[in-house]
Amino acid sequence: MVPRSVFPASKTSGRILLVGASLTLVEYLGEMLRRVDYAVAFASEPSEWQDILTSCEVAILVDSRPVWFSGRIFDICSAIRHDSPDIPIMVVGPNDLESKVRLFKIGADDYLLDPFDHEEFLARIRALTRRRAQKG
Repeated sequence: MVPRSVFPASKTSGRILLVGASLTLVEYLGEMLRRVDYAVAFASEPSEWQDILTSCEVAILVDSRPVWFSGRIFDICSAIRHDSPDIPIMVVGPNDLESKVRLFKIGADDYLLDPFDHEEFLARIRALTRRRAQKG
């Protein structure tokens, strides 16, 4: 996955950072967001997302449970919360109660079960960007 550290200026709905290991799901979410005019940047490693984080409005962590990523999602969520406490974090992942509770404790703002409804995903993103805009 190639990181995109600059958001396209033509997009107007907001800037979204997608962090995840599942290229298929991350690209699908990115395409869905671009269709409704969000600017999207992708990353899988901290060196890629740390620079992008300062200019995004929402961070979405995609936990599709590949072996190398499943334990790292907690560290990534915690690091994003520490580095950028005002950026909303949404996690898209499996129905795993223990992981969901742990992610909420370390800073996730929302958790969407995969598989999910397209419209619900977009509604949640709109709500997170709206709340972020009201704060800032």
